[in-house]
Amino acid sequence: MGKLDGAIDQARQPVDPAAVERAVEWLEQAAVRGADRRAAELARSRSYRVFAIYGGVLLAGVLAALGAGFAWGQASANAAVHQTEAQLATAFRDAPGAAAIWANLIRSNDAGLMVATCTGLAMKTIEGRRACNMPVWLDPPNLAVPSRAR
Repeated sequence: MGKLDGAIDQARQPVDPAAVERAVEWLEQAAVRGADRRAAELARSRSYRVFAIYGGVLLAGVLAALGAGFAWGQASANAAVHQTEAQLATAFRDAPGAAAIWANLIRSNDAGLMVATCTGLAMKTIEGRRACNMPVWLDPPNLAVPSRAR
């Protein structure tokens, strides 16, 4: 029991105000360090979360724009094809034989190459419209492979 009595006597002694002040300062500093550390952890976790959310929103926006652009391009290309088909049907409605002639000319020639030759002296302007002298193949190319002479 001697130890217990000694501890009780020591507890009855007045507390040194300087020791109390040091203990309070130490507790305050520990609390501040802990709070700073926790605030930093929260800020990091929040910034990662916010970054992930913004990244997801950005990715979703890019994918939506790509999808919309693809759909718009597809619809635009389809509209151009349908418009060309309608114009051709109208042009050849009264002369079905002309359609076969034009189809043969298209298969037999490279339109881009033909138009590229329309420069300089090959180009003429007649009544405000441009005209061009260009070579046109009337027959499709011969794709048969020549046989070897034996």
